[in-house]
Amino acid sequence: MEHRLTNTTDLKRILKNDNTYESWVAPSINNLISIIALSKTYKFCLFLVLIFVGVSFGQDSTYRNHDIEFKSLNIVIRITADSSTYDKKFGNSYRVLLVYHVGHCRVYLTKRIVLPINMSPDYPYRLLDKFEGDKNFVVIAGSRMFFIYDVVADSLTNPVFTKFPYKDGVDAQTGHIINLQLSKDGMTLTGEALDFGRFSFDLTDPLSPKQNGIEGK
Repeated sequence: MEHRLTNTTDLKRILKNDNTYESWVAPSINNLISIIALSKTYKFCLFLVLIFVGVSFGQDSTYRNHDIEFKSLNIVIRITADSSTYDKKFGNSYRVLLVYHVGHCRVYLTKRIVLPINMSPDYPYRLLDKFEGDKNFVVIAGSRMFFIYDVVADSLTNPVFTKFPYKDGVDAQTGHIINLQLSKDGMTLTGEALDFGRFSFDLTDPLSPKQNGIEGK
């Protein structure tokens, strides 16, 4: 899907039609409209792109749209909720992965993936971290598993679960992933699963994460 940005009305329409526009976005846009409304130059176009890319800046990623930008590739990754994931009991379910290409005053929606329910519809996925360089990927964190989306390969892994043999769960929170961190060189993903212990994954091939030795408690 291609969108050409010609004015702020078009931008609002794009966001709304893509089911990514929410009421909290409007103040951010309106504040900038007052500054750039009279501009008819190319800078106006740049402002529009910046509004789109930065529309989620500073928002709580748990219950809001959440974006990560790959500046060198002009790509924006977003986690959002829309009507297709709305749950009558729990409301919005933030598990829609959107991939945008931004450039030349146009925004292209190039991919849309609905992720599986994250234990419960009201448990949102988070764009945890990214690596941008010789490899370009983003880590998408769930409650007990994670995904990796390779931006260049335009490919998403299957859900990746940690493995802890010979350990029993304590309660419903057992196995929830906390402190998930990506190394600076993008080669290792480490974290901790509640009641199970620490773990790490080798990301030499981001699309084929391999769990390293278990660092149990």
